[in-house]
Amino acid sequence: LKLYIRSLKEPIIASSLYDEFIKLDTLKKKAQKFDRYVFLLDQLSGPAFDSLGYLCRFLQTIARFDFKTKMTAFNLAVIF
Repeated sequence: LKLYIRSLKEPIIASSLYDEFIKLDTLKKKAQKFDRYVFLLDQLSGPAFDSLGYLCRFLQTIARFDFKTKMTAFNLAVIF
């Protein structure tokens, strides 16, 4: 999976949006953070949005079975 992601010509989250996604962590109000996430996700291209959705669902599935895989959400965040 990581090799596939590295082989993409364009990153899933466009370089121009990366800093904006990182800044979301500084927002305190949940509603404000959610609205900003929705706005930024709307800026992604269709294929990037679909790929990000698939990746999130896949990682969520892996984390759900952390008792077998030993890959908690934290561990997955470290490697992805």
